[in-house]
Amino acid sequence: LRRLMVQMSNDIDAIAELISDLGLLDLRRRVAKLLLTSVDDEGVVRFFASQHTVARRLGVSRQSLNKTMSTLQRRGWIDRRGRGQVLVTDAAGLRRLLDS
Repeated sequence: LRRLMVQMSNDIDAIAELISDLGLLDLRRRVAKLLLTSVDDEGVVRFFASQHTVARRLGVSRQSLNKTMSTLQRRGWIDRRGRGQVLVTDAAGLRRLLDS
């Protein structure tokens, strides 16, 4: 029962943070935050969900997500490596965007 309560509490915290992000951060900043919180030690983000699912999590269309990812790539902050993989090439740039 304790484990279930801890998991439920964690889920509620994650939902509250998502709701806050939807209200306070524009799409570029939501994507930057997602990338920064999902990156592994090698600088790679591996999405195990479809683009549609990731876009829905961010509260946007798949097309809007792709446009934003393209913008981040043009700025040199990320490099899309194929299906479900993104290399974060400039984490400091993403942090500056998130903090601005």
